[in-house]
Amino acid sequence: MKTLKIDRFYIVLVSMLVVLAVITFFTLRTVFGSINKSHEVDTTIPQDNNLSINANSLNEALKYVSQKNFTPLDLK
Repeated sequence: MKTLKIDRFYIVLVSMLVVLAVITFFTLRTVFGSINKSHEVDTTIPQDNNLSINANSLNEALKYVSQKNFTPLDLK
């Protein structure tokens, strides 16, 4: 009776595919877990009406962005 000899290439190939499958599994689990977590609403945020916006800082930031001089990129 002949014994079946498995080439070393196939052993390495199967082991690499198993490693890649494990890495893919954990990566996808992390990504989909993060997507699921991002849709949850955090109800522990205090429902205070004391939230205020500093209008001067907001206007100053808007003025800085809108009046910023951009240097055009010369692509010639």
